[in-house]
Order: sequence, then structure tokens, then C-alpha cells
Amino acid sequence: MGVVRLYGEDKNEHFNIITDDPKYQQSIIERIEASIVPLKNYSSIVSWSMGNESGFGINMVRGLDRAKRLDSTRPLHYEGTHYRNRDKHYDLSNVEMISRMYPSPEEIEEKYLKNEHLDKPFILCEYAHAMGNSPGDLHAYQELVEQYDCFIGGFVWEWCDHAIQTGVKNGEGVFRYGGDFGEKLHDGNFCVDGIVSPDRIPHEGYYEFKYEHQPLKIIQQQDEYLTFRNQLDFTNIENYLLVEAIITKLKR
Repeated sequence: MGVVRLYGEDKNEHFNIITDDPKYQQSIIERIEASIVPLKNYSSIVSWSMGNESGFGINMVRGLDRAKRLDSTRPLHYEGTHYRNRDKHYDLSNVEMISRMYPSPEEIEEKYLKNEHLDKPFILCEYAHAMGNSPGDLHAYQELVEQYDCFIGGFVWEWCDHAIQTGVKNGEGVFRYGGDFGEKLHDGNFCVDGIVSPDRIPHEGYYEFKYEHQPLKIIQQQDEYLTFRNQLDFTNIENYLLVEAIITKLKR
């Protein structure tokens, strides 16, 4: 994990200490091996990540190399390369996509998507921060995904509420969070969030997310003609049945 300085002007000043210290290299490589080896035959895994918010240094370069030798069939990403020391040169050839978390749509477009020197696809390893009154920015991101081929999508954080069920009351699950486990009462916000509840009941944001990812979209209406765009890569539009409904308001 990265070391973050919690005081002073630059809170990320020491973020790369562990990942750039040779004393931690073997520990980092062993952690990567322990993450990949037991799971590499699971078909549901589409890529590997080197970690979360852990800084970047030579140890991560060695870790990326080890991960690629353990499994050359899946792409690698690591958002931590964004925080690397720009005064040093690191081999980033094993990082196969540019990964960021929570940049604005404006920053993404100007810094990456319009960059003619961009040589790797761009992905949001976290976006649509689904905590509290959220997410309200799904459409702006999806517009860019559909406009630029190099923007390959993103992962909602977090998808599911972290609260845990500790019992049943009146036939419904009882979910516990801040202060329910004997600690001081608090309103920590890492539960009662997500776009689905712990038992996978959709929240409002889920339906907005579903709408933005509908497989068939109307992109133009001119007189009695509608123009659709097929959002799917491997399914032809002829597999869908279009049903038209005319709804009018009745007047007394």
C-alpha cells in the first residue's frame, strides 16, 4: 500500500516510498503471485490490477513483469502509474491501458481522448462515486465513451452496498452499519451506498446506469423517421423486436 503524508502542502509526497524501496520488492511480488495463481483459471476474470492506491515505483515494474509471466492472456492495468515520479524513467510496457479514477469528463477529453499521441486505451478503474446523493454524472461519461473509440468504459464504485445482514425482522433482512458493532456511534459512509442494496435491490442510480447502457439507442428523430444505433459489439439489431406505443392524454 502507499504511504500518504497527512500533513504539509503535498499529501502525496511520500506516496511511492514502499513501491520504490527494494526492501519491499519480494513482498510485493509474493502478494501479486498469491492474487493471480489461485484464480487465473476463472473465466470471469477479464484483467489483472496491481493494487489500489498503492503508489508506483520499481517494485511495481517488477510486479507487472511477474504478473505478465504468470498470465500472458489477460491485460494489466494499474492506476498508480499516474502518481509515478516523472523525474525517473520506468518501463510501462506491461501496463496495457491508461487507468484513472474520478477525473472529470472535461479532463478526460482534453488530457487523454483528444491526445493524438495516446497509444493505449483509456479506462476508468473507478467512477460514478455511488455514495450518498449520487451518481449524477453517468450521462456525461457515457457520451465520451460513445464518441471516442479509445475510451473503453469504466467500473462503478461502488456497485453494491457494503452493509452486512445480521438477522431478519418482520421477514426482511436487518443490515448493520456505523455504530451497530459495539464501536462509538458514527455515520461512516462506506455502507448504505452503492447502486444496489446488500441484497441486490436496485437503487435509483441503477436505473439511470441501465438507461445509459441500453443496447439500442435513438440518436435522431426526423419527421416520422427514427435513427437507431446498435450499442452491442456481437449482436445484430435484427435480433430485437421493436414495439411502438402511442400514448395520449384523455381530456374530459
